[in-house]
Amino acid sequence: MQKFKLHLIVIGYCIFFFSCSNNNHDRGAEDEPILENDVSSSPIHYKSPNDQYKKDSFFIVFTAWQFIQKEITPFDFYKTFNVSFQTIKIEIDTILYSPDMHKLFSFVITTYWDGKENKNISVGNGFVGYRNSKEARWKLFNFDQFSTGGFRNYNTVRRLFRDYYLKDGKFKNDSHYYWISNKNKYESIPFKYNLDNDKFWDSSIVWKKGIPISGYYSFEVRDQAKPDDEDAIKLLPHLDYPDSILQMYK
Repeated sequence: MQKFKLHLIVIGYCIFFFSCSNNNHDRGAEDEPILENDVSSSPIHYKSPNDQYKKDSFFIVFTAWQFIQKEITPFDFYKTFNVSFQTIKIEIDTILYSPDMHKLFSFVITTYWDGKENKNISVGNGFVGYRNSKEARWKLFNFDQFSTGGFRNYNTVRRLFRDYYLKDGKFKNDSHYYWISNKNKYESIPFKYNLDNDKFWDSSIVWKKGIPISGYYSFEVRDQAKPDDEDAIKLLPHLDYPDSILQMYK
């Protein structure tokens, strides 16, 4: 299993903001979604092509911001290393949706200024989410199968995400250990499909509820948890969204 660890050296000053367009990263056309045929057969939307994508971008970035403020792993390292919140810049690089728009997977890239090295550092995390209708707000979680950190170039981070999760990437062949109650043991179960394969949304282990805890997706459960573990379920604190975001989903 390939998994990059974050480099936790963060000093300096930059501006926190959210963006779903192509700010300063040479991503291509200003007004149209871009199709990267060398990476995926699915469009990668750098520019918000519609209101749905735009409001979901805002919602995801504010969720990431809340994860940082409330020290939700792995975003707790900002406080652990005494990083001023003013040094954080978050961008939603890509959102991929299921056909029914009830599930999503997003590449979230955070950049900060390293004062000692006098350079920007970019790190990347995957966000996974679901909801019961197209009008509902998302329930979002960090997906920690793959993360990147310590890179000076933003484009390097997004390329690594695409190389792992899309087209011929390794994600489909990688696996994770889950507790299988009826067998009373852990088993390694492959993910089987990359994110740009339609079968990912209904056939991958990512979207199979009840493994390992009945009624929950695996990303809602702590790593290698068993049903009788007291802290098996990830309990997120209350997240504070501004009214301007909440009103988008009414």
